[in-house]
Amino acid sequence: MTATTQATRVGVITGLIKEANCLRARRGSGPAMVFAAGGQPLFASQAAEQMLDRGASGLVSFGIAGGLDPSLGPGVLVIAERVLDGDGRDFACDMDWVDRLMHAGGAYDSGPILGTDRPVMTPEDKRRLHRRTGALAVDMESHAVAEVADRAGVPFVAVRAIGD
Repeated sequence: MTATTQATRVGVITGLIKEANCLRARRGSGPAMVFAAGGQPLFASQAAEQMLDRGASGLVSFGIAGGLDPSLGPGVLVIAERVLDGDGRDFACDMDWVDRLMHAGGAYDSGPILGTDRPVMTPEDKRRLHRRTGALAVDMESHAVAEVADRAGVPFVAVRAIGD
C-alpha cells in the first residue's frame, strides 16, 4: 500500500494565521495539523519537520500566492504539479493528490509554483520570473515544505489562491 492510499494524517503549512484559521474551522473534513509560518521559509520547514515527527504522513502548502502568469487573476486557485525554488531545484508534487484535487469540483489551474525566500513585489519582477521559470504563482512557504517532504519521502502538494 502506498502513502497516497493509506489513511493519511496531513500536515498543512500556511503563510498567514487567517489562512490557518479557515482550515481549523473545517477540521471535520479529516485529520490535519495546521501551522501558520508567517511568510518565513525557515519556520515553514521547521513546522513541516515537526508535523512529520508527530505522525503526519503527507504535507500540504496552502494559502495565498502572488500571481506570476498574467492570464491568472485574483482568486484563481492553482494546484501545483511541481514547486521550483531559487536554487534551481524542482520538487514534484504527488500526482495522486493533484488529480484528486483537480477532480474534486471547482475551477483550478495547474502547473508549477515558485517558492522564494523574499517577497516578489514589482510587476516587472513577476513578469521576469514567469518568463524565466514558467511558474504560475509565487509564495514563500511551498519550496521549504516541498524540500522537507522530498527528504522524508512523503506525499506533498501546494494549493494556492492568486492574491494579486
